[in-house]
Amino acid sequence: MRLSPTSMVVLGLLARHGPLTSYEMKQHVAESVGSFWSFPHSQLYAEPQRLAAAGLVGVEVEQGGRRRRTYSILPPGAAALEDWISQPSGDPTEIRDLGLLKLFFASPDRGESLAALARARLEFHNETLRTFEGYHASMTPPEPESHGSPVPPNPEESGAGGPASISPPLMVLECGLTVHRAMAAFWESVLRRAEHPDFAEHPEQSAG
Repeated sequence: MRLSPTSMVVLGLLARHGPLTSYEMKQHVAESVGSFWSFPHSQLYAEPQRLAAAGLVGVEVEQGGRRRRTYSILPPGAAALEDWISQPSGDPTEIRDLGLLKLFFASPDRGESLAALARARLEFHNETLRTFEGYHASMTPPEPESHGSPVPPNPEESGAGGPASISPPLMVLECGLTVHRAMAAFWESVLRRAEHPDFAEHPEQSAG
C-alpha cells in the first residue's frame, strides 16, 4: 500500500492525540499542520478508512446515533510513521503565495494597486503573527520569579538543551514565526516603495 503525506498526517495525529474522529482530526489540522501543509480536508474522512482497511489503524463505530467512526493507531501504523519520519527529506520547499503571484505580474506603474496589495498582505502576516505568538506563549513555560536574585535556567524544563527548546511542534511554530516576520518585513518594503512620491515616474528606481 502506498502511503501519502496525508496518510502520515492521519497517523501522526493519532499517535500524538490518541483516538480521534475525522472531524476532530480536521480541528487539530486547522490548529497545527494546516498552517504549513495544505491539502483538502475532505481527505481526512476517506484516508482513515483506507488505513483501517490496510490494518494500520483501528476503527470503532458508534452504536446508534450518527454512527461516528473513531480511529486509533495500531502498531503497524506506528511503525510506518516512525519509518517515514526517520527518512531524510531533500524535497524542495514549496511556496504558494497568491500575493507574490499578483506582485510578479503587476504593472510597475500601478503604485496605488501595489500599495493596496502590500497593505492586505501585511495585515494578513501581522494577524498570523499575533495568532502564532499566542500559540507560542501557551507552549512555553513561564520564566521563574527570581525574588531579587538571578535564577539559573533549568535545562530540564526550558532553555538551551531543555525539553521545551527541543519540542518538535514548538520548533515548527518558531519556523512559522520567522517566516511570517520576514514576509511582514518584505511587504512593508513593498509598501514603502509603492508609496514613494517618485514611484509613478520611476517605479524601477523608487526602492529608497
